[in-house]
Amino acid sequence: MKKIVLLLIALLAVGCSKESKEEERPVLNIQNKEISLYRNEEKNVNATSNRKITYSFPKGELHASVSEGGVIKGIFVGNAELTITDGVNTEKVKVTIIPKYNFFYNPLLDFNASKEDVKKYMKSGVFEKIDENTYAYDFGDIRDIQEFYKIVYSFENNKLKNVMIVFAFNGKYRNDTINYLGERYIPVSSEGSVFVFANPDENNPFYIGFTFNALKNSCTLFYSKVK
Repeated sequence: MKKIVLLLIALLAVGCSKESKEEERPVLNIQNKEISLYRNEEKNVNATSNRKITYSFPKGELHASVSEGGVIKGIFVGNAELTITDGVNTEKVKVTIIPKYNFFYNPLLDFNASKEDVKKYMKSGVFEKIDENTYAYDFGDIRDIQEFYKIVYSFENNKLKNVMIVFAFNGKYRNDTINYLGERYIPVSSEGSVFVFANPDENNPFYIGFTFNALKNSCTLFYSKVK
């Protein structure tokens, strides 16, 4: 009888030990697997675990940042992937920084693109072939100077060399152009009426210049590949 009692005690001890281990097994729960936010906006990923959680973006990520507590901050328009781990479980969260200023048709900014690539990409605008190496697309009625703008593509050896967006100084776009650029690109320099930005995507490095001339009633965004 004594042996049976001891055996039952041993079995109960093993059972309790198993239950204890199962209870201690780390479980990582994430409320938001996809997060969208604006530049400078903050959102919490809302992750929980019975272990310490760490959050990280890939080294050199410029589109977003994250605090030790899991608060994401939007920096530049684009996409980023956040890694969340409790040391045992690992999850990925898709982070999208969306634009607040979106008044231009997004030009093709692949500087390896051919003329045909540009034609296929442009689904809007009135096409004009200025010469063999220059294509233009008009948006709006040229008589309505407030709304009208033009996208101009320049080619060299059938490869995209630079892109321009041209619009009126006294049109509706000028006042928010710096905000438009600032939420997408890194400020590099400014002098007088010339502002220079850089694309934060290391896989597609290019510069953007913004210049304006009040006397000529013109503003230009100039996109050029980093050499």
